[in-house]
Amino acid sequence: YPVYAGKEFWFRFTGDEAEYPVYAGKEFWFRFTGDEAFYEDLALAMAEVADEVDVREVINETIDALAQDIIQKYPDISKSKLL
Repeated sequence: YPVYAGKEFWFRFTGDEAEYPVYAGKEFWFRFTGDEAFYEDLALAMAEVADEVDVREVINETIDALAQDIIQKYPDISKSKLL
C-alpha cells in the first residue's frame, strides 16, 4: 500500500483491511494540488501568519471553554484535578 508516513501510520489510521492508499503531508498536498512545492509554500505561509498574529487570547479562551465543558460533563472531576 502506498503510504506517506509509513506502515505504523497506515495501521493507526486505516486499519489493516483498507483497500485504498493513505497519503499525508507533502505527498497528500502534491496529489491534491499537483504542485510539488505546495506543502512547503503552505508551511511558509502559515509560519508568516503565525509571526504576525497573537493568538494567545483565542487559545486561552478555547482552553477555558473546553475545561468548562469537561467540568459540566464530568461533575465528579473537580477543577483542581484538571489543573
